[in-house]
Amino acid sequence: LAGSNRYATSVVVSRAANKPGASVVFLATGESFPDALAAVAAAGKLGVPLLLTTQASVPLDVLTEIRRLL
Repeated sequence: LAGSNRYATSVVVSRAANKPGASVVFLATGESFPDALAAVAAAGKLGVPLLLTTQASVPLDVLTEIRRLL
């Protein structure tokens, strides 16, 4: 699974693995490897989606995916 960049890839993976109705969605910055690495363990343990953002804003496709999930 892949998108045009790391943010789009997180959306593609989320769409493939998660149905609507999530109670929690994890967000991590895609600009810092340790942030995403720590978040993926927590999201995986809880079985919830993890989406990547920038520190300054949330990409539009990520916002759209959050709306779909919730």
